[in-house]
Amino acid sequence: TEIYTLSLHDALPICLSLNPAGTYTLTATSSGLTSATSNSFTITVGPATQLKFTTQPVGTTAGSTMSSVVVTVEDAGGNTVTSSTASITITSSPSGISKTVSASSGVATFTGLSLNTAGSYTLTAASSGLTSGTSNSFTITAAAASQLKFTTQPANTKKGSTMAAVVVQVQDKYGNKVSSSSASVKLVSSPSGINTTVAAAAGVATFSNLVLNTSGTYTLTASSSGLTSATSNSFTIQ
Repeated sequence: TEIYTLSLHDALPICLSLNPAGTYTLTATSSGLTSATSNSFTITVGPATQLKFTTQPVGTTAGSTMSSVVVTVEDAGGNTVTSSTASITITSSPSGISKTVSASSGVATFTGLSLNTAGSYTLTAASSGLTSGTSNSFTITAAAASQLKFTTQPANTKKGSTMAAVVVQVQDKYGNKVSSSSASVKLVSSPSGINTTVAAAAGVATFSNLVLNTSGTYTLTASSSGLTSATSNSFTIQ
Protein backbone atom coordinates (compact mmCIF):
# COMPACT_ATOMS: atom_id res chain seq x y z
CA THR A 1 0.00 0.00 0.00
CA GLU A 2 1.33 3.42 -1.01
CA ILE A 3 -0.23 6.69 0.23
CA TYR A 4 0.20 10.03 -1.62
CA THR A 5 -1.33 13.33 -0.46
CA LEU A 6 -1.93 16.20 -2.92
CA SER A 7 -3.53 19.63 -2.66
CA LEU A 8 -5.83 21.00 -5.37
CA HIS A 9 -3.20 23.29 -6.81
CA ASP A 10 -0.78 20.37 -7.42
CA ALA A 11 -0.13 19.88 -11.11
CA LEU A 12 -1.33 16.60 -12.61
CA PRO A 13 -0.34 14.08 -13.72
CA ILE A 14 2.27 13.13 -11.17
CA CYS A 15 4.87 10.35 -11.39
CA LEU A 16 4.05 7.34 -9.22
CA SER A 17 6.19 4.24 -8.82
CA LEU A 18 5.60 0.76 -7.41
CA ASN A 19 8.25 -1.91 -6.95
CA PRO A 20 6.44 -5.16 -6.12
CA ALA A 21 4.96 -6.72 -9.27
CA GLY A 22 1.22 -7.37 -9.11
CA THR A 23 -2.26 -5.99 -9.81
CA TYR A 24 -3.25 -2.69 -8.19
CA THR A 25 -6.01 -0.11 -7.96
CA LEU A 26 -5.77 3.51 -6.81
CA THR A 27 -8.26 5.08 -4.40
CA ALA A 28 -8.64 8.84 -4.03
CA THR A 29 -10.13 10.26 -0.83
CA SER A 30 -10.72 13.70 0.63
CA SER A 31 -12.55 14.84 3.75
CA GLY A 32 -16.25 15.36 3.09
CA LEU A 33 -16.11 13.94 -0.45
CA THR A 34 -17.09 10.56 -1.87
CA SER A 35 -13.95 8.58 -2.66
CA ALA A 36 -13.13 7.20 -6.10
CA THR A 37 -11.33 4.01 -7.13
CA SER A 38 -9.42 3.59 -10.37
CA ASN A 39 -9.49 0.74 -12.81
CA SER A 40 -7.06 -2.04 -11.93
CA PHE A 41 -3.61 -1.99 -13.51
CA THR A 42 -0.60 -4.32 -13.51
CA ILE A 43 3.02 -3.77 -12.52
CA THR A 44 5.15 -6.31 -14.39
CA VAL A 45 8.57 -7.71 -13.51
CA GLY A 46 11.53 -5.82 -14.96
CA PRO A 47 14.70 -7.26 -16.49
CA ALA A 48 17.01 -9.42 -14.36
CA THR A 49 19.60 -7.31 -12.55
CA GLN A 50 20.69 -9.08 -9.35
CA LEU A 51 21.01 -12.27 -7.33
CA LYS A 52 19.72 -12.77 -3.80
CA PHE A 53 20.02 -15.60 -1.27
CA THR A 54 16.40 -16.36 -0.44
CA THR A 55 17.26 -19.45 1.60
CA GLN A 56 20.43 -18.78 3.58
CA PRO A 57 23.09 -21.42 4.33
CA VAL A 58 22.87 -23.08 7.75
CA GLY A 59 25.94 -24.27 9.66
CA THR A 60 26.55 -27.96 10.24
CA THR A 61 29.36 -30.33 11.20
CA ALA A 62 32.37 -30.98 9.00
CA GLY A 63 31.68 -33.49 6.25
CA SER A 64 27.89 -33.34 6.68
CA THR A 65 25.54 -32.26 3.90
CA MET A 66 24.21 -28.76 4.41
CA SER A 67 20.55 -27.85 4.06
CA SER A 68 19.60 -26.65 0.58
CA VAL A 69 20.59 -23.09 -0.31
CA VAL A 70 18.37 -21.07 -2.68
CA VAL A 71 19.43 -18.15 -4.88
CA THR A 72 16.82 -16.08 -6.74
CA VAL A 73 17.21 -13.97 -9.88
CA GLU A 74 15.57 -10.59 -9.25
CA ASP A 75 14.83 -7.33 -11.00
CA ALA A 76 15.84 -3.98 -9.53
CA GLY A 77 12.66 -3.92 -7.43
CA GLY A 78 13.32 -7.29 -5.81
CA ASN A 79 10.81 -9.24 -7.89
CA THR A 80 11.63 -12.80 -9.00
CA VAL A 81 12.36 -12.91 -12.73
CA THR A 82 10.51 -16.15 -13.46
CA SER A 83 11.66 -16.20 -17.10
CA SER A 84 15.31 -16.52 -16.07
CA THR A 85 17.35 -19.70 -16.57
CA ALA A 86 20.64 -18.01 -15.70
CA SER A 87 23.65 -20.17 -14.87
CA ILE A 88 24.56 -19.34 -11.27
CA THR A 89 27.80 -20.28 -9.52
CA ILE A 90 28.21 -20.24 -5.76
CA THR A 91 31.64 -20.24 -4.13
CA SER A 92 32.59 -20.22 -0.47
CA SER A 93 35.00 -17.97 1.39
CA PRO A 94 37.26 -19.52 2.62
CA SER A 95 37.35 -21.93 -0.31
CA GLY A 96 35.77 -25.36 -0.26
CA ILE A 97 32.55 -24.98 -2.27
CA SER A 98 32.24 -24.21 -5.96
CA LYS A 99 29.05 -25.35 -7.70
CA THR A 100 27.01 -24.16 -10.68
CA VAL A 101 23.25 -24.60 -11.12
CA SER A 102 20.91 -23.25 -13.81
CA ALA A 103 17.94 -21.32 -12.47
CA SER A 104 14.47 -22.72 -13.06
CA SER A 105 11.76 -20.05 -13.20
CA GLY A 106 14.29 -17.64 -11.74
CA VAL A 107 15.26 -19.87 -8.81
CA ALA A 108 18.47 -21.89 -8.38
CA THR A 109 18.48 -24.53 -5.62
CA PHE A 110 21.86 -25.84 -4.43
CA THR A 111 21.85 -29.26 -2.77
CA GLY A 112 24.56 -31.65 -1.64
CA LEU A 113 26.87 -28.91 -0.32
CA SER A 114 29.46 -29.86 2.31
CA LEU A 115 32.66 -28.48 3.85
CA ASN A 116 35.35 -30.50 5.64
CA THR A 117 37.23 -27.71 7.39
CA ALA A 118 35.78 -26.14 10.53
CA GLY A 119 35.42 -22.36 10.55
CA SER A 120 33.23 -19.39 9.61
CA TYR A 121 32.17 -19.06 5.97
CA THR A 122 30.09 -17.01 3.54
CA LEU A 123 28.80 -17.96 0.10
CA THR A 124 28.84 -15.71 -2.98
CA ALA A 125 26.45 -16.22 -5.89
CA ALA A 126 27.53 -14.92 -9.30
CA SER A 127 26.14 -14.96 -12.84
CA SER A 128 27.20 -13.12 -15.98
CA GLY A 129 25.59 -9.68 -16.25
CA LEU A 130 23.96 -9.77 -12.81
CA THR A 131 24.98 -8.16 -9.53
CA SER A 132 26.32 -10.90 -7.26
CA GLY A 133 24.87 -11.74 -3.86
CA THR A 134 26.60 -12.69 -0.62
CA SER A 135 25.04 -14.91 2.02
CA ASN A 136 24.93 -14.51 5.77
CA SER A 137 27.92 -16.04 7.54
CA PHE A 138 27.61 -19.58 8.87
CA THR A 139 29.79 -21.93 10.92
CA ILE A 140 31.13 -25.42 10.23
CA THR A 141 32.02 -27.22 13.47
CA ALA A 142 34.25 -30.23 14.02
CA ALA A 143 32.76 -33.69 13.59
CA ALA A 144 33.08 -36.44 16.21
CA ALA A 145 36.51 -37.13 17.68
CA SER A 146 38.29 -39.74 15.58
CA GLN A 147 42.08 -39.47 15.91
CA LEU A 148 45.10 -38.04 17.67
CA LYS A 149 47.82 -35.90 16.12
CA PHE A 150 51.12 -34.49 17.37
CA THR A 151 50.87 -30.75 16.79
CA THR A 152 54.09 -30.02 18.67
CA GLN A 153 56.68 -32.73 18.00
CA PRO A 154 59.30 -33.89 20.55
CA ALA A 155 62.67 -32.16 20.22
CA ASN A 156 66.21 -33.49 20.63
CA THR A 157 67.36 -33.18 24.23
CA LYS A 158 70.26 -34.14 26.46
CA LYS A 159 69.70 -37.20 28.63
CA GLY A 160 68.37 -36.35 32.09
CA SER A 161 67.10 -32.95 30.90
CA THR A 162 63.46 -31.95 30.69
CA MET A 163 62.20 -32.03 27.14
CA ALA A 164 60.28 -29.15 25.59
CA ALA A 165 56.53 -29.63 25.94
CA VAL A 166 54.92 -32.07 23.51
CA VAL A 167 51.37 -31.35 22.34
CA VAL A 168 48.81 -33.86 21.09
CA GLN A 169 45.49 -32.74 19.60
CA VAL A 170 42.18 -34.62 19.50
CA GLN A 171 40.84 -34.31 15.95
CA ASP A 172 37.92 -35.42 13.81
CA LYS A 173 38.62 -37.47 10.70
CA TYR A 174 39.10 -34.28 8.66
CA GLY A 175 41.85 -32.92 10.91
CA ASN A 176 39.73 -30.38 12.80
CA LYS A 177 40.41 -29.91 16.50
CA VAL A 178 37.54 -31.26 18.62
CA SER A 179 37.42 -28.50 21.21
CA SER A 180 34.77 -30.29 23.26
CA SER A 181 37.07 -33.26 23.97
CA SER A 182 38.58 -33.95 27.39
CA ALA A 183 39.84 -37.40 26.37
CA SER A 184 42.47 -39.11 28.48
CA VAL A 185 45.59 -39.33 26.28
CA LYS A 186 48.41 -41.74 27.08
CA LEU A 187 51.98 -41.08 25.89
CA VAL A 188 54.52 -43.93 25.65
CA SER A 189 58.07 -43.85 24.27
CA SER A 190 59.82 -46.45 22.15
CA PRO A 191 62.27 -47.59 23.44
CA SER A 192 60.66 -47.38 26.88
CA GLY A 193 61.28 -44.58 29.35
CA ILE A 194 58.16 -42.44 29.12
CA ASN A 195 54.69 -43.63 30.12
CA THR A 196 52.32 -40.87 31.21
CA THR A 197 48.69 -39.83 30.79
CA VAL A 198 47.15 -36.35 30.47
CA ALA A 199 43.51 -35.31 30.08
CA ALA A 200 42.92 -33.10 27.07
CA ALA A 201 41.70 -29.56 27.74
CA ALA A 202 39.57 -28.14 24.92
CA GLY A 203 40.85 -30.93 22.67
CA VAL A 204 44.55 -30.42 23.48
CA ALA A 205 46.79 -32.61 25.66
CA THR A 206 50.06 -30.94 26.69
CA PHE A 207 52.86 -33.12 28.04
CA SER A 208 55.40 -31.25 30.13
CA ASN A 209 58.29 -32.42 32.33
CA LEU A 210 59.18 -35.36 30.07
CA VAL A 211 62.62 -36.82 30.82
CA LEU A 212 64.62 -39.68 29.27
CA ASN A 213 67.82 -40.84 30.95
CA THR A 214 69.21 -43.11 28.24
CA SER A 215 70.83 -41.86 25.04
CA GLY A 216 69.33 -43.06 21.77
CA THR A 217 66.74 -42.44 19.09
CA TYR A 218 63.11 -42.49 20.21
CA THR A 219 59.53 -42.04 19.04
CA LEU A 220 56.44 -41.30 21.10
CA THR A 221 53.03 -42.88 20.60
CA ALA A 222 49.85 -41.15 21.77
CA SER A 223 46.74 -43.28 22.34
CA SER A 224 43.24 -42.86 23.74
CA SER A 225 40.28 -45.22 23.94
CA GLY A 226 38.20 -45.16 20.77
CA LEU A 227 40.61 -42.90 18.86
CA THR A 228 43.23 -43.70 16.21
CA SER A 229 46.66 -43.42 17.81
CA ALA A 230 49.51 -41.23 16.52
CA THR A 231 53.26 -41.69 16.40
CA SER A 232 55.66 -38.76 16.61
CA ASN A 233 58.68 -37.95 14.50
CA SER A 234 61.85 -39.60 15.73
CA PHE A 235 64.09 -37.57 18.07
CA THR A 236 67.44 -38.04 19.74
CA ILE A 237 68.45 -38.11 23.39
CA GLN A 238 72.14 -37.29 23.51
